[in-house]
Amino acid sequence: MHLRRFFVAELSTQDEFELPRALAHRVARVLRLKVADTFELVTQRGSTHLVEITRLTADRVFARAVGDVSLVEPADEDSVAIYQCVPKGRKLDQLVQDCTELGATRVVAVFSERTVAHWEPTKTAPRLRRLRAIAVHAAEQSRRPAPPVIDGPLSFAQAAERRPDRRQLVLAPGASSRRLGAFVATLTGPVDLLVGPEGGLSDAESALVDANGWTAVSLGPRVVRTETAAVAALAIILDRWEQ
Repeated sequence: MHLRRFFVAELSTQDEFELPRALAHRVARVLRLKVADTFELVTQRGSTHLVEITRLTADRVFARAVGDVSLVEPADEDSVAIYQCVPKGRKLDQLVQDCTELGATRVVAVFSERTVAHWEPTKTAPRLRRLRAIAVHAAEQSRRPAPPVIDGPLSFAQAAERRPDRRQLVLAPGASSRRLGAFVATLTGPVDLLVGPEGGLSDAESALVDANGWTAVSLGPRVVRTETAAVAALAIILDRWEQ
């Protein structure tokens, strides 16, 4: 059974150190770990350490490092950034969780012409904090060396900019001649994947990505929800790369 994994900014050099309050709450109150239980702490520098709980109080948890799991874990070798037109409700929460578990290295919220969701300016920062927390917990659960970057919101024009150092794909249901499953075998290097909203891209947006050199690909003849499309496409790309 794998040990639980948590992310911290840095690891104290003291023999015994106190866990950050939020992490202490999860460890003691949510997971109900006890003295002598062990888990892994991963720092922002990528070092991974085996840690043992030494003391518990009403709202504090103390621990000590008992070994290095690895000095520096390798980061994700293949980079896939998801540029997702924001779906309605809390669907983006689940999308971030799923894409994190699968291995996306970046998830960017995008607003297009047909995006129904609307973020009030005063609520943008809290929304991003929530999404980043979801990504951290999902990365811990799936034992990734680091959580993905959560960014945005961007306008569609910003998201559709040409980035010459990356292969850029846009999901387009009508692109039947370019099935993603077959096309991905030819991909090398980092990939940007742009996923439109529930109503699809407008004619102007489709023309923009085409002019900027994005390649239109499809998942096949079926029409799926935007949040399903992103997860399915990411799974196809990473599965083919791993083969």
